[in-house]
Amino acid sequence: MMTIGLLINLDPALVALVLMGLLSGIYHGLYNNNIYHNSLKSKVPESKNLHERVHIIWIHTVCGVVGSISLYLLFSKHLSNSSEAGLNLTDLILALSGLIAFTGLGPMAIWFTVTSLAEVRLKLTEIVQTKNQNKTN
Repeated sequence: MMTIGLLINLDPALVALVLMGLLSGIYHGLYNNNIYHNSLKSKVPESKNLHERVHIIWIHTVCGVVGSISLYLLFSKHLSNSSEAGLNLTDLILALSGLIAFTGLGPMAIWFTVTSLAEVRLKLTEIVQTKNQNKTN
């Protein structure tokens, strides 16, 4: 009964945005290959692996919900305080994360960030190792 009371007290705009985020995530997850990998230069075959398909749908759905919640936070902040003009860094981060996640680019942004950080870590360890070798020689 506690969850029914919680659902009744939710803002309808939040519920609508979360549902839109879910639908956006499911759509981008189901049609990921057609949307992002179907160019004339490189054709990536669609995966038949069930675990991979579920993971693609799952990550897009989570990103869609996170994006819709961040857009809700941004809109509710500025619609409730309409006299307060101007944007700060938090608003910019909310807007960018909301738009990136809501449009289906969230998983690619996460992948790019993690891969880039891993490459930086490898280069830094390589530099440290060469400096240590030069000290011992």
